[in-house]
Amino acid sequence: MLSSISISENKSGKDIERGNERNEIVSDERNAEVPLIQFSCCVCGMREKCRYGNVNVTGRTHSYRYKEQVYYLMDPFRNRAKTDKRRVVDDSDGRERGSNATSNRQGRNPTDTSNRTPNILDFFVIGALCAVCGQSVCLDELCSVFYSKTFCSTCVMREHQHFPTEIVRQIEMARKSRERREAEKNDKVLKPSEVVVVEEEEEDDDGERDS
Repeated sequence: MLSSISISENKSGKDIERGNERNEIVSDERNAEVPLIQFSCCVCGMREKCRYGNVNVTGRTHSYRYKEQVYYLMDPFRNRAKTDKRRVVDDSDGRERGSNATSNRQGRNPTDTSNRTPNILDFFVIGALCAVCGQSVCLDELCSVFYSKTFCSTCVMREHQHFPTEIVRQIEMARKSRERREAEKNDKVLKPSEVVVVEEEEEDDDGERDS
């Protein structure tokens, strides 16, 4: 699988606990210099206020950055359990600065989670620009795929001969799975016409009993 998140190891003479590494990460993403913009997916139409740009976070032992500019916001739940590692790149040489999400080092109390500074898992990425058409697209399995870059499903299906069969099949299977779930959901809904028929039958039964 292609990696979209780059992880760089800053080698030191001794191992550093993961918890301490998290406390070394500081980001200015939350300041007013990064404006909110309107994101709209070109496939499903999802709209959200978010930020756009490079995401780069540096710790004492590793540096993380996304391989492409993305639409993102700070995860309201924090401490996310996972991230799409294909989209993140490992910068072994050091720390890119001047991006929309930058970092430095400051001492923090490990037990103080109220003002804990963010790391790469705190960034909630919702989309990117399609490498073919240049339109914004969300990361839903029906809307886009990541194959070294982000591609919207419309471009993938239109240019399917230029993509691996596995990528095209992934979108087709996602569409069929969604259609199947929608069909099952609709089957469980009682149609209004059926309700009317049931009521009429109940009225007829009441009339026969009265007579």
